[in-house]
Amino acid sequence: MKTYHFPATPDKGGTITLPDDVREALRPDVAVDIVVLVRDGDDEAEDEAWRRMSIQSFFDGYDETDAIYDEM
Repeated sequence: MKTYHFPATPDKGGTITLPDDVREALRPDVAVDIVVLVRDGDDEAEDEAWRRMSIQSFFDGYDETDAIYDEM
């Protein structure tokens, strides 16, 4: 299964235009699954919170004994 991720803005009729590379990859005889993720105003703040948490979790797992690998 292949996935394609691209930003889009629906027109007034609700139509979303596929980018050329996505449209060219589609065959008329193959079924596809469509998932629509709608951004709201809090997405940027939420993304930043996840990024900070991920970085903190990574460093929480770091131990001084791991520094030996920095020399390799």
